[in-house]
Amino acid sequence: TLNSGVFVVRAINNEVVPEFLHYVLHSHWFDLFVRNVLTGSTIKHLNQEKFYKFTFEAPDVPTQKKIVEVLESIDAVIDKTRDVVEKYRRIKSGLLQRLMQSDRQVPIATLGTIVSGSTPKTSEEKYWNGTNVWLTPADLSGMTMPFISDSERHLTDSGVKKATRSLLPANSVIISNRAPVGYCAVVTVPFSYNQGCKAIKCNDGVDSLYLCYFLSTQKANLERVSSGTTFLELPKKELARFLVSIPEDETEQRDIANQVLAADEKIQGELDYLEKLENIKTGLVKDLLSGTVDVGVLKK
Repeated sequence: TLNSGVFVVRAINNEVVPEFLHYVLHSHWFDLFVRNVLTGSTIKHLNQEKFYKFTFEAPDVPTQKKIVEVLESIDAVIDKTRDVVEKYRRIKSGLLQRLMQSDRQVPIATLGTIVSGSTPKTSEEKYWNGTNVWLTPADLSGMTMPFISDSERHLTDSGVKKATRSLLPANSVIISNRAPVGYCAVVTVPFSYNQGCKAIKCNDGVDSLYLCYFLSTQKANLERVSSGTTFLELPKKELARFLVSIPEDETEQRDIANQVLAADEKIQGELDYLEKLENIKTGLVKDLLSGTVDVGVLKK
């Protein structure tokens, strides 16, 4: 059984293999067709009457089966790769738990110096388009690895003096304190930043990558100590007294952080491979369904 939001599509003869039709309905041709025939303003609908007007090329059944076999083989590799990504995400999750198991809890103020940032006057050209990295929360969004080395906008030396007085040293931790709270990264170059971020210059004996990974698990807790009506903002005093679970031995900190980093690198490598596979599949669907590529050549 099904409701009004679902179609069931069945071939009325044996000229179309169901699995072949499945790939056709996932093709860019069907996407283009649907975009042009959807109705409704708030909720878009594909009417059955319009759906019946969709046409596509269907080779003979043996060829359809060969095409399905090729596409299913790459789908199997894609599924396996996704499983590997999930496996390493679980491993990373377990490793991150170790960051919260230390009996030693100390406020951030004892681990480093917290420095606020600002935005130089945008109408003053002398502050902008220099060579100095100037980070904002937008630069930190969507990151999949814990390191950052560049920004969308850059400051001149005069701009840096207005923003943070001087460049913060490489290997400091940056964290967004508003819009939203909790993005963080280790900056691998000297840098400056705006009022949406704060930087932590780590003391000797504090591994910046460990601190970054710990803070990445604390977004909800950081939001709880933030305030504001239009948007939440994390005050410097709250960040300073925020407790961090951290081993006293820097070598132990570094060992844990490097294990998490290894999992991150594995995840990123598999995600890059997955993107490559999906691009290959997209090209194959287009070429095979259009007959541009002979499936017999691929099978060999």
